[in-house]
Amino acid sequence: MTAQTWRQFGDGPLSRGAAHVYTLLVVGVLLVATTLPGLVPLVLLGSDVSNLPLVAACLLPVGPAVSAALYALRHQRPDLTDLRPAALFLRGYRANLGGTLRIWVPLLAWLTVVAVNLANLAAAAVP
Repeated sequence: MTAQTWRQFGDGPLSRGAAHVYTLLVVGVLLVATTLPGLVPLVLLGSDVSNLPLVAACLLPVGPAVSAALYALRHQRPDLTDLRPAALFLRGYRANLGGTLRIWVPLLAWLTVVAVNLANLAAAAVP
C-alpha cells in the first residue's frame, strides 16, 4: 500500500498566484498613494507652455515612489506566509529617498529645460 502525501494548504499554484496578485495590488495602491500629492495639482494645471516647470515640480514624488515599488517587488520573499509588501515598500521608500532625489531632481530639471526649449523653438534659436 502506498502512502498518500497531501499538500498543505497554501503551497499550490493558486495560492502562489493569489500571493503575487496581492503583492502587485498593494504595491500599486501604495505607488498611487505616494504620487497622489503631485498628481492632483498636475491634473488641475492647464495645458500651457509656461506650466512646464510646475509639471516638473508635480512629478517630484514619482521618482522615489517608483524606486520604492521596485524595491518592494524585488525583495519579496518566496515564502507565501510572509506577505508584507507594504512594509517592504515603506522600507524601500525610506532607504532610497535621498539617493533617488539626487538623481531625479537634476533629471527633471534637465528635461524641463529641454521641454521649454522645444516648446519655444522659434525663440530659442535652435536650428
